[in-house]
Amino acid sequence: MLKKLLAVLLAVILCLTMTFTVEAKVFSSEDIAEKCIEIMKKHVNIPRTPIKIDPQAKKENVTFGGEVFTYTNTDFRLEMADNGKLISLLKSVRYNKSFVIYDIESGAAFSYNDSKYYPVASTVKAPFVMTCLSSIDSGEHFLDEKMTYTSKFYAGGCGTIKKSAYGTVYDLRSIITTTIVNSDNSGYYMLQNHFGYENYNSFLTSLGNKATIGKYVKWGQTSPMDSLKNWAEIYNYTENDTPNGDFLKELLTTTTDSCIRPTIGERHTVANKMGWMFGTCCHDHAIVYDEKPYILIIMTDGDGYDKNQQYVGKLALMLDDIHEMMTAK
Repeated sequence: MLKKLLAVLLAVILCLTMTFTVEAKVFSSEDIAEKCIEIMKKHVNIPRTPIKIDPQAKKENVTFGGEVFTYTNTDFRLEMADNGKLISLLKSVRYNKSFVIYDIESGAAFSYNDSKYYPVASTVKAPFVMTCLSSIDSGEHFLDEKMTYTSKFYAGGCGTIKKSAYGTVYDLRSIITTTIVNSDNSGYYMLQNHFGYENYNSFLTSLGNKATIGKYVKWGQTSPMDSLKNWAEIYNYTENDTPNGDFLKELLTTTTDSCIRPTIGERHTVANKMGWMFGTCCHDHAIVYDEKPYILIIMTDGDGYDKNQQYVGKLALMLDDIHEMMTAK
């Protein structure tokens, strides 16, 4: 390992002290530096500071238009006109809604109704899959392990596995992929059967969240603040050179369903997991890779029909603008 590290460092030094030509292309010093960083990332762990949600962080509740907003770790306050626009959008639907914007660099947050619990729906699949991948990282399981799809794993709703014949064999990589990308309910049940509930529930408990899944409660509930803590850990997992961090990030940035990506996806890369239940809830949770990345949690108890998905998207667009205001101060 020491020899490999020395060889990499030597390559970096050589790269930075000379200009070279490959296939008649002259590389600038910026190109060289970028290439050297890419080489080092493949061989040397470059740690990033993990983010942690502080439950004791300084908070202030501000009432405007009869609604209470919470500002955390920030002196930023919405101007009256922007407050009015947000209030108007919030009151344009009658069902409950909640949100949290959390700026990763500063720890500043802006939230509304953030302690309300909702059915978790398919948003559970992102943190659950992360705990599965952590077990794979530790060598307890492997991505090429096989599972057989049987009738006990059948689930209606989203997914492609349910269309397979009973007896079809899948490896864990395929099941994990469709569980995130296609929000596959059968895939989720297969992963629960294979990995169990203990690791996931321990993960929730370690964050102070509710551990509410098991054999008879496969979905559970969550609040925006609980989900924020989950997604902070997803960010830590995908951004700190864990063995399968890049794999999970790739899946989350290519999900087929999102309320958030259609409205702000042209501005930013969005890693998300949406969840909905007809007549019950419609949520989207995401890491937004802005110049200053942030976590965005939106939850509602409106149903999962298109008009409510569009509403969540409109709210995401307004909150993206608010995040820009927050971080400009």
